[in-house]
Amino acid sequence: MNKPVYAIIGVKDEALSIENVLRQLWRSKVAGAMVICNGCTDESYERTQAIARTSPYPICATSIPSPLGHDVARAVGTYALLRRLPVGAEALCLYIDGDWSGAFGPALHDFITFGIERDADVLSLSRTCLVDDAMRTAATSWQQALTLQQVVPVDALPFMVPMLVHTRLFHQLSPLLLAHPGVFIARCAMLQSISWHTFDVWDQRLTGHRSRNRQHAQAMRARIALDGHTAHAILSGRRCKNTPSPSGIPPRNFAALLSCAAQATWPLPRTKRVRAPKTYRG
Repeated sequence: MNKPVYAIIGVKDEALSIENVLRQLWRSKVAGAMVICNGCTDESYERTQAIARTSPYPICATSIPSPLGHDVARAVGTYALLRRLPVGAEALCLYIDGDWSGAFGPALHDFITFGIERDADVLSLSRTCLVDDAMRTAATSWQQALTLQQVVPVDALPFMVPMLVHTRLFHQLSPLLLAHPGVFIARCAMLQSISWHTFDVWDQRLTGHRSRNRQHAQAMRARIALDGHTAHAILSGRRCKNTPSPSGIPPRNFAALLSCAAQATWPLPRTKRVRAPKTYRG
């Protein structure tokens, strides 16, 4: 692999699964991992620190007392990674969940390799990876939104992981947008120069991804549908409604994200400054 891949993992009460996740990441040949423990009431952070002490690859764990909400850890972890990259260095951000089980390492390696071979700015799963009818229904709003543009493949699933993002994308888009997939996808679609690919051989059952309970599953599907509606509103030129987070999952903690972003420093490549033309008064 010609560029290092760093996993970014949001964790909330995943003490029982985080060890397997980090072990499988080693099998997928990542260069390191950023683990964002947020709102944890178990020993997720302590367990991650213990694993990091003997890990064959570097693991950095951050503990945030309050829950960040859906997808916000992606943005927080990205800022944490960008602060650590050398000046001018490029890398790939791999977004996954902290509650996966099973031997998913080799499949994840294939996913990463696919994105690198295509030099993708973004690699996401495709709609063919959905095996749950209820999730397909929740994703309908996304499919409708993606028909309004031509940059992102219509079958893309930007709300699911794994997802791979090249750091050069953040020369054009703020990492803040990762906290809201609906806004992220709409802004990506407005860029005419990015390369977005989809991966269609991922089996969600391989990771053993599970919801905490039926209520949580319903809330997550509602969140996904709402984010799709946001993407549709932006791409169709309508105002986005400020809808509350579905009952059963914490709201997105944008205040914590902005605090993290305010501390971020990431030297961008110098660009040649173009002088504005002179204006003359008549």
